[in-house]
Amino acid sequence: MTEKQQLRDWINANMSTETVDELDKWKEKAATLVGLGPTGNVVIKVDGSKLDATDQVLLQLLGRAYAEVGGKVENPSMSNSELKAAVPVPPGTIDRVLLELRRNHIVDSRARGENRLIPSRVGDVVSRLSRSLEE
Repeated sequence: MTEKQQLRDWINANMSTETVDELDKWKEKAATLVGLGPTGNVVIKVDGSKLDATDQVLLQLLGRAYAEVGGKVENPSMSNSELKAAVPVPPGTIDRVLLELRRNHIVDSRARGENRLIPSRVGDVVSRLSRSLEE
């Protein structure tokens, strides 16, 4: 086995992050923040008035990630229009928030207008939301 292959094997064994692994690691804390309706809609379990627009978007995307793994929806992404309908903020706010989240590598877009939480950032998002609710 070459040195490169040994390194590749080590990286795959020790550094790779699977969506299911990250969601499993944070499921208990996430369950205190969001729930899922029968169609996979995200049910916010916390006082959303304490959260800014960024945190509200993150709650929606976190819930959608769990909905996809739970088999309630086929896709972990939410469209811009779905987020605008789910998060009660002034026009233009969602676009600004999504741009900021993409720049910070928390959310990515596999197709134009589709947004998903990057799996390796689930823990960061859960921690951020918990801190925001404590303030």
